[in-house]
Order: sequence, then structure tokens, then C-alpha cells
Amino acid sequence: MKEVELMSIIYECEDLDYRGYGVSKSAEKVTFIKGLLPGETATIKNIKDYNNYQEGEVLKILQTAKIRKSSNDTLDHMPLSHLEVYEQIKFQAKITKETLEKSLKKEVIFSSSIFDNNFNYYRNKATYHVNNDEYLKIGIFQENSHVLVEI
Repeated sequence: MKEVELMSIIYECEDLDYRGYGVSKSAEKVTFIKGLLPGETATIKNIKDYNNYQEGEVLKILQTAKIRKSSNDTLDHMPLSHLEVYEQIKFQAKITKETLEKSLKKEVIFSSSIFDNNFNYYRNKATYHVNNDEYLKIGIFQENSHVLVEI
């Protein structure tokens, strides 16, 4: 892996991967971009170049998708907090279906998701960690670290 700074290249997001990263495909490689949504274009930074793919982060969004909601959250444990709630539900259904089909090696018929229309305190994808010190602690890691912020 080598790290390359590419701030002038424009990427267009086509899909989301299982982590919620935007997927951009070019003739050279597939690029996974944290924070970019389908239908958006952006310049990106901090490209990590692997043999078959690249990873990057948004430097500047040039075209914003309608499915983006205004959110100042940049929480590592909620990578889709900027995605409209109904789109989060569609995303989770798609990822669940793809995972089941891959595991079962057959087509899965997926019914619609049950949702109570409670938009507060709802997150489709969240990651929590547990530390076992003197007592159990549950929380989230600070971004790009293993420092636990208890909740």
C-alpha cells in the first residue's frame, strides 16, 4: 500500500459499500470514499493505493445528492448520519439481502422493512465497543483511535 495525495481529481459516486463508503469506478481501479453518497461528485484527499482498489476522503463536494441531509456529524461510529433516513433503510435492506444471498448462495426475497417513523435517536448503522477493565464499559472509539468514549 502506498499513500498518494490526489486533491485535483474529481470522483463520482455510484453506490455505497457495506461500510457506507461511496464507490467510484474508473478504468484503473475502484475507489472507496468515506462520506460520499451516490449521485455526488467530489475532489478527494489522502488516497491509499492498494493493488486492486483505492481509499480516500472527501476534500470538497462539488455536486450534492438530494439524499444527503444537512448534518454536521462526522462520527466514525455512524458513517451514514448524513444520509436521509429512508435511504438508510433502503441501504440496510440492500446490504442484508446481498449478505444473505452471498452466504446462502441463492436468491433471497426480501419484504419491506418495518419502521415506526421515529426519526429521533434512530441510526441504521452504528458500531459500539466494549472494554473489560475493572468493570464493563460500552462506548464509541474516537475517530482513528482506540480511545473509548463511554456512553
